[in-house]
Formats: sequence, structure tokens, C-alpha cells
Amino acid sequence: MNKHVLIFFISLFPENLRKSALQTREREYLTSIRQTKRFLEDRNWDVIFCENTVNSIDKLKLTSLWIELEGQKLLLLDNNKGSINKGIGELDMMVNASKHYFDIFDHASTISYFTGRRIMTNLYLIDKSENMIKSALISNPDFLYLDGTYSRVEKNFMYNDMFFTMNREAFFKYIEFVKESLTSLIRSKTIGSEQLLFQFINEYKIEYEWLPALGLMRREVRSFSLWRKEKWHIC
Repeated sequence: MNKHVLIFFISLFPENLRKSALQTREREYLTSIRQTKRFLEDRNWDVIFCENTVNSIDKLKLTSLWIELEGQKLLLLDNNKGSINKGIGELDMMVNASKHYFDIFDHASTISYFTGRRIMTNLYLIDKSENMIKSALISNPDFLYLDGTYSRVEKNFMYNDMFFTMNREAFFKYIEFVKESLTSLIRSKTIGSEQLLFQFINEYKIEYEWLPALGLMRREVRSFSLWRKEKWHIC
């Protein structure tokens, strides 16, 4: 039976967020973790939970997440390299997870990359990953807001990286590709993880299956001085 891996990324306490925002963020992570575990509990998946703002198990135990993370495969990093370029923090966690859990990665049929705090609404991504024929699953979906409005996302030279899947061979190539770029990307405000994924897929001519949508729910926050607006969307 094929083995599958999901890397679940968490940044629980990023800098410069108010206490209320951090509390909301924690609730969303908890919901996402519970939903993900519920979908995968009877399937042949290993989930590796990676966090880069908590620093210690003792601090993690003080959060509501511990009830779900106790006994799970964990990787805690002592710094968030994505403080300037947000997606880079996840790439750094990915590289470190591939070292720390090398045996799990090395025996996987597919490896999936998942930005936690997004909420899976169904088993679509799990089923597509398990039945993937080509080397990768890639997407760049538009957003449907729950108030009925529709927002198109940038399509040029980037792929969405809230979720993607690669087979073992392609994923290890991607890890090496990321390692070569990580130092310069940490300081960059113009090239992010979505552009890097696009570059890799096209430069290495990775054959992929295209996902028209992901079926993920996500809360979006926009703040301007004293004004703050929150909206949920499906992508």
C-alpha cells in the first residue's frame, strides 16, 4: 500500500499581532488540525506538524493545540525566517522536516505541502493526492467570498502554494531547489514561495495535474490604520 505524507505548517505567534488576533489565529489552527486529522485517521498518511514561532514543547503545551498535537510527529524551529517574506518560513520548515523525518519522506509515495489554518471542506485534495498519476498536483484558484463576491488572483508566473502534492522524486528535487534559493529569498520582498514553485515546475519540466479548485476555506484580514475587515473565502 502506498504511503503518503502531509506537511502541516503552523506559525502560531507571529510578531506584531494583537492578542485578539493571536487568539483567533489559534482557534483557526485548532479547527484546521482537527479537520485534517479527522479526514486522515483511517488512511495511510503520516502528518508532520511544523511550527516556527513557539520554540519549545513547554510553550506549546500551554496552547489549545496541545490536546491535538500530543503524540503527533512534531518539528519546532527556534526562529521564523518568514518574518519578512511570509512563504519563506514554510519553505524553511519544509527543508528541516525533510532532514528530521528523512526516513518517512524517503518511503513516501507522495508528499503534500499544506498551509495550516486553511480548513479542508472535503476529501477532494486527499483523494486527488492518493490517485495522482503525474508527478505533481498544482493549482492557482480564484477566491469566492461568502458574501457572493468573486476575486481573481494573479495568474502570471506563480502557482498557489496553500496546498500542492508531488511524488517523492519531484519533492526531493524541489527541496534541493529551495535550498539553493533560500538565503536570497529570506531578504526578498518581490519573489515569494508561489513564484519559486512556478519556477521549479517549469524549469525542471515537472509533469503535473491541474486542480481547478482546492476546496479550502480561509479567513482574510485587511487592516488600514484603525479600520479592520475580515472576510471568509473558498478557493
